[in-house]
Amino acid sequence: MQTITGSGIINIHPENENVLVLDYLDLKSKKLNLTESYFMKAMRQLFDSSGFKMGNPWQHKIQYKQDYLALDTFKVGSGFEVKYHFTISENADTETISKLSAVVERPEIWDVFINDQKVEKSDKWWIDREFFKIPIGDKVHKGINTLTLKAPKMSVHAELMPVYIVGDFVLNPLKQGFEISTGTISKLGSWKSMGYPFYAQKVAYSENFEVTKADAQFKVKLNKWKGIIAEVFVNQKKAGIIAYPPYELNISQFINDGKNEVSVKVVGSLKNTFGYFYKDNHRWINGPGDWDTAPAKIPGIEQYFLMDYGLEEPFILIKMN
Repeated sequence: MQTITGSGIINIHPENENVLVLDYLDLKSKKLNLTESYFMKAMRQLFDSSGFKMGNPWQHKIQYKQDYLALDTFKVGSGFEVKYHFTISENADTETISKLSAVVERPEIWDVFINDQKVEKSDKWWIDREFFKIPIGDKVHKGINTLTLKAPKMSVHAELMPVYIVGDFVLNPLKQGFEISTGTISKLGSWKSMGYPFYAQKVAYSENFEVTKADAQFKVKLNKWKGIIAEVFVNQKKAGIIAYPPYELNISQFINDGKNEVSVKVVGSLKNTFGYFYKDNHRWINGPGDWDTAPAKIPGIEQYFLMDYGLEEPFILIKMN
């Protein structure tokens, strides 16, 4: 076997937008005035103060129309207001800011405001068809920004869930939470350490190789990496996936004489986007109650339990004799 020397230049490209998860909020209703509250705690208090003795009805295994939906008799004036705060770095450039969007689950339930300016959802959804993107780039500024949800009346459907800021940015860790800044993944290593702690999609690592094909066989082999699976492309054609030891794939049929581009796309998981974040996740079973655990106030990154994804060493191309 012979290891083929590549160009030495690895192009790195995240294939989707980065994401900031906002899961702490301020809640104000006729009976509640909460500040910097974890969303699960705030949601339970909202439902409880509105007469739902079971707390959040949608966290139960079974719902019955006569027991739950029949309670949705609230009138205008019973509503509430929720505020989520996020910070944009002074170092963020205009292009980064202009491309920002917010993602709100089931936005038709709420009136949505950014810095007190009402915004409307686009026709573009994100990950789930109930998660719609709301362009906010022209309504935000450097420093602290506020996304507000206003509900004119209480509803059995009024789950207070995290909201998400998405765009082409990196996240700088702060004492509490993160700030949005300009940048991208630009080297091998942990996505989390390069400002993509909540990212769950694909990052492509591509390198060019000069090959004399003859009748040889070729395979791609991964060394040190972390991900759910890795997709392999050769000259823009999908050659297969790598998911199990020894972490290699035969790509002979896709190799041409001369220059070849080989790309390995490492795939993360939605664990880093939808949580849970504040409890050790190295267990064999998980349940809804795992989302109940959280610090009293917005934590720093050291208090998050996040999966660590990324290509940590270059992949290699091997010519088999």
